[in-house]
Formats: sequence, C-alpha cells, structure tokens
Amino acid sequence: MPTVALDIEIFEVILCHLSLADLQSVNLVCRILHTEARRIIFRTLHFQSKNSYKKVEQLNQACVNIKVCIKRLHLAIDGDCPPKLSPIITHKLFQLIRSLPNLEAFTFKEVDRSIIDPSNPVVIPELALALRSTFLTEFEIRLDYCDRVEGEPIAGPKGLKKLSVGWFMGDRTQDRGSSANHLYQFIKPSLHTLVKLQLTFCPFKFSDTLNLDIGLLGDAENLLQFDYTLQGHDGQILDIIPQIFPKLMSLTILWRPCQKRHSIV
Repeated sequence: MPTVALDIEIFEVILCHLSLADLQSVNLVCRILHTEARRIIFRTLHFQSKNSYKKVEQLNQACVNIKVCIKRLHLAIDGDCPPKLSPIITHKLFQLIRSLPNLEAFTFKEVDRSIIDPSNPVVIPELALALRSTFLTEFEIRLDYCDRVEGEPIAGPKGLKKLSVGWFMGDRTQDRGSSANHLYQFIKPSLHTLVKLQLTFCPFKFSDTLNLDIGLLGDAENLLQFDYTLQGHDGQILDIIPQIFPKLMSLTILWRPCQKRHSIV
C-alpha cells in the first residue's frame, strides 16, 4: 500500500483532540523515529567528489548525537585542497577520527600529499595515534604518489580484521629496505586478527627493494583472503604463501610494472 504524507495542518488538528497520555505517546514515537532515522542516515558516510576536504571540517562541527551514529567513513581527496589549508585540514582529520566513538571502518584515498604526506615524519605517527584511539575493524588507505619514507617506522592500529594499504613510498636515501620496513611495522600490530589483507607495494624508482618479505607476515595465521599487487616478479611467493597462511581461502596476486597511480586489487 502506498504511503501518503499527512498534511501538517490535519496533524495539528488531531493533536488538539488527544489526551495528555496520548500526546506523550505520540511524542515518544516521534523521538524514537527521529533517533532511528538519524542512525540510518549517518551510519555510513561516503565522500568522493570535488572539495571533499571540506567535509572534514563540516563533520568536525557536527553535534555529538550525529558523531556517535557514524560507523563507516569513506573519504576520497582529489587534490584540490589549497596548500595553505593543508596543515589545518590534516589536523582536523585526526581530530575527527578521535571524535567518532563508534567508528568501525575508515577508508582514506588521496591522489597527492595535501592531507596525509607519509614523507613527513610527523604525519604518520599522528595518524597512527588517532587510529589507535578508535575501535576500527576495517581500515583502507591509498596514497597515489611516490616519495621517500622519512623518520622511524610507526606501528599502526591493533585488532583490525580487514586491512588494505596502497604503498608507493621508496627507500630512505642510503637505507635499502626502509620502505618495506615502514609498511611492515604499520601492519604488524593487526596481523594476529586479520582475516582479509590487501597490499599494493610499488615503491617505484626510489627503492632497490622490489618486493616485501612475505615471510614476515606469518603471524597472520587466521588470514582467509590475501590480495597482493607487486612490481617485478617473485617466483617463490607461490611456494611461501601456503606455508604462512594455512587457512587461506582466496588468493589474488598481480605482477606488473609500478605506475604512479593505479588502483588497489
């Protein structure tokens, strides 16, 4: 049966003839419906358009009743953030993450370094600190540009079940393997809990290390799905994977030359 909206004037007339008890019941129903609608509307937020960076500031200004409803957040920044605003938006992004008490899944994609610049030795530690303040079970990050890693490797969040990382950072000057080490240290805290892992490791021209040492991921003994994009060819990987991932049910491996920008498998 099609639903028809009740004219507000008719609704007001009906309310005038209701008893106090009935009015209290109507008020309770309206409050419940309002609360449930808010939960449904703000449960999943997906921003992937021009000026997406502005959504960070808008969400920061949202009231607590809205923030507690947000469980899944997807942000795709298209590189249009003015340079003068970048440090401010970066700070507000980390502030936003910490202010979402029920956040379960967070996706961040960026085509340049305007918001999250992993070559900045301050940014990744602040990101990791913000993530560790949440109860995330799913995290995806893809930074589609190349540079050299700086600073010390930082441990990422614990307890993730699904993790997807697009990593194009090269080795620090005269520090072969530092790019792979930074990536490994970031994902290491969640290896025991992961059931799905997607890795794109293409450090491009700044690195002598073509591939990760997959054997280091052996703590991911509960892994069910592994998608791996790498540059060059590693003929031993197919022999190693069955040994370190005994419960694996789905495997995707993509060998290809690394490009500056491409999608995660």
